Amino acid sequence: MIIKDMTSDHHKFNFYNPTSGNLNFEKVIEEIFDYITEKPEKNYEIVVGCDSSSDEKPAFPVDLVILRKGEGGRFFLTRIKYGESQKKRFYNFQQRIC
Repeated sequence: MIIKDMTSDHHKFNFYNPTSGNLNFEKVIEEIFDYITEKPEKNYEIVVGCDSSSDEKPAFPVDLVILRKGEGGRFFLTRIKYGESQKKRFYNFQQRIC
């Protein structure tokens, strides 16, 4: 469900990369494709990580990482926040991921 929300509202998410600075979702995808195109013969792994929030106003840090096996990688960070009108409490793990 979060993925569905992210894809429909992807223009709202700004990511940060230490090399490229602030990027919108489309630019992150472009950067990932460019990185793979540099050395297409290599093996890659894409990892998406998320941490939960325990604050009254939930915010979820999300990492998107592309690894070029044996050579390092690149990462992109964002934070998903709920606005005042979307105050939401998460009481268990399932609610946090749906």
